[in-house]
Amino acid sequence: MLRPSRIAAILPLSFLLACAGTADEDGDLLSDNLELLIGTNTEIADSDGDGFTDAEEWLGYFNPMDSEDHPHEGGYYRMPSPLNHPSGDQEIESDGLSEGDISDNWQLTDRFGELVDLHDYYGQVILIDMGAEWCGPCRAAGPEAEAEYQDLREEGFMVLNLLLDGLTYGAPPDPDRWADDLGLSFPILPDQAMDVAGDYIESTDGNFGIPNFSVLGRDMTIAQIYENPAPMNTVEDLLGEDGPYVEWPLPENAADLREELGIEVHHHDLHLQENIDLGVELAGAGVASGGGGAASGGGEGTGGGGFTVANGDGSYAGPPWGGVACNQASSPSSSLLALLFGLLGVAGIRRR
Repeated sequence: MLRPSRIAAILPLSFLLACAGTADEDGDLLSDNLELLIGTNTEIADSDGDGFTDAEEWLGYFNPMDSEDHPHEGGYYRMPSPLNHPSGDQEIESDGLSEGDISDNWQLTDRFGELVDLHDYYGQVILIDMGAEWCGPCRAAGPEAEAEYQDLREEGFMVLNLLLDGLTYGAPPDPDRWADDLGLSFPILPDQAMDVAGDYIESTDGNFGIPNFSVLGRDMTIAQIYENPAPMNTVEDLLGEDGPYVEWPLPENAADLREELGIEVHHHDLHLQENIDLGVELAGAGVASGGGGAASGGGEGTGGGGFTVANGDGSYAGPPWGGVACNQASSPSSSLLALLFGLLGVAGIRRR
């Protein structure tokens, strides 16, 4: 159901577009032409029934046909990913977990209990930060990671923090405490069993240091593994590269709709015009704008459309990002209708 806080924001645009005669049968602010193109249901504002309208999801680069893919409580931004395209025709062809590989996907649950997929952040440069709450250098690295994240995220920078332990060795990590203590806003992902972290550690004897960092490029290519201090020069070089283009047809007034719906999209100008042009070309003038009010509900989508990819000493002091490490050890392991819907809208040591 469209949340009440959204209704007041949508209403002025609803009346404007309804009177203009734009076809938007379900009142979700995406035209019927565009919805038929991307495969969502033109009669239901929330095609996958996850509580977010199709416009809220599509304009924020989430899959409106997957109830498990929707805006995170943590507010993590992202770019178009082939993984989240409702046509299912686009893929990320991964080939491993070694330097130079296009990384295999993985999932972990964040501090809000929501799944985070690595491949959701396709198009961004990713720093994987591994640490533990008891590790002094890890605590020192956290606020620096946050500062870099705030400074660079509009360029497409993402930090994924794998938290291995709590305040003592072997204790379960508490991601809320970690985030609150250090003021962190990027995803905190508990991984005490090292299901993911183990893939980014190079060790011949089971011992390894934390914090350590790995870097993935915009196309998910693994650029560096197991580095300390954080290789920010590599991050900045990769941020300077063009991001991969994913066909994600957008309405011509995407920026206005985002503002109306309160959708924050960073670095949205990257490939924005290409996708607006694509939307207008494939779906016609009806894609240029949407209208209506705030109908909602669940159900299966109708229509369709396919797209292909056209073309990542134990002290607190020290160099940025720690530069020092705690030891870890591991063992192997129609207009009237539009107006009607507009009116309806009123209603250390570690052993693995």
